Amino acid sequence: MAAKTIDLFTRHVCLLPSLHLESTRNQILVDLSHLEVALTPICPVLSELGRPYKILKGFKTLLGLKMEEIASSSLVGSVINYSLAVHIMYRFGHGRMKLPHVVSI
Repeated sequence: MAAKTIDLFTRHVCLLPSLHLESTRNQILVDLSHLEVALTPICPVLSELGRPYKILKGFKTLLGLKMEEIASSSLVGSVINYSLAVHIMYRFGHGRMKLPHVVSI
């Protein structure tokens, strides 16, 4: 249950339209810390989750990086799935990157 919660939380956070704003990033970092505390009764030692815990920590790290740094981060591909990293970059690149479903005429 804890692993699924981490997976869903990280995927849904990437859908926030204002992820490029510093205040939103800070709120997400606070939410991630609260999530860790909330999951402690289910899984007292979160590091025992393995990969989901690494994703949670890696996601926190990526939120502190600039879009260009995310692309070259060693976390992408090893800890963070490429699809999750691409979603983060779309949201960070507000105005610089068009979403795949947006068509320019």
